[in-house]
Amino acid sequence: MKAIEELIAKGHYVNLGIIRCCYLVRKEEEQTPENRGLNRIMVPEPKKPYPTAMKQNLLKRRMRAAYRRRAHCLDALGIDMMFVYNTKEVIPYADIHETMGRILEKVCKAAAKS
Repeated sequence: MKAIEELIAKGHYVNLGIIRCCYLVRKEEEQTPENRGLNRIMVPEPKKPYPTAMKQNLLKRRMRAAYRRRAHCLDALGIDMMFVYNTKEVIPYADIHETMGRILEKVCKAAAKS
C-alpha cells in the first residue's frame, strides 16, 4: 500500500487519451535484492464506466497483454507503473497495443535521462 501512495505522490504522468500512465523510477538503494531491476505494473479495474466484471477483465487483459508485448524496451530498469484505462468505450486491442507502445517509449526515454 505504501508503494502505491508513493507512486501516486511522487510519480510522473503520461496521458495519451486511451491510457494514462503514472510511473516512478526506483533508485538502486530503494530496490530490495529480490526485486532488483524488475519492473512492476498495476492495472486497476475501471469500475465506474464498466459495472460488469466481464468488461473490466477484458480491458485489464488487453492492457496487460499489450504491456507484455512491448515491455522489452524497458530492459529491467526498476520502474513502478500504473496504467489506467481512460475512456468509456471498449477500444480494440490494436489501438491499446499502439498506445501502450508510445507510452512505454516515453517512459523509457524519461528513465534513461534519470
